[in-house]
Amino acid sequence: MVRLTVDLIAKSINHKNRKEESLAQYLRKITHLNLSDKNIDTIKSLSVLNISNNNIDELGELALLENISHLIAVDNQLHHVKDLEFVLNKWTKLCRMDLKGNPVCRKPKYRDRLIIQSKTLALLQGSLGVLTMHFMLMLLTLMEEVFLSV
Repeated sequence: MVRLTVDLIAKSINHKNRKEESLAQYLRKITHLNLSDKNIDTIKSLSVLNISNNNIDELGELALLENISHLIAVDNQLHHVKDLEFVLNKWTKLCRMDLKGNPVCRKPKYRDRLIIQSKTLALLQGSLGVLTMHFMLMLLTLMEEVFLSV
């Protein structure tokens, strides 16, 4: 398994650990990280992604990472439930997602919408249990049956 770590980023940008500037100081100045020629979109085995505290405002570009099972995106700038619903349609193996500290968490019924959208999500922000998920799915199925029979 390959992990995207500070050391890997440092090697990628060919930073020489200079005496006048530590690696940590240098990394704080980075504004862009281009991994395009590293074929990050071919990382089909990536299952855990922690992108916390990165000021991220949408996840659409990550939808191609179809083996994601755990997403930790704490304290970013995710605002729109529709954007999350889009990636949930692509991430069919996602079972845990932590979005604490994002503006989307203050939206009414956002949790319900995400639970219904994902058939595999078992934990949302560490507080959604499997029973709650099954209840929501059964409720959705029952509602669909009622509407279809009318």
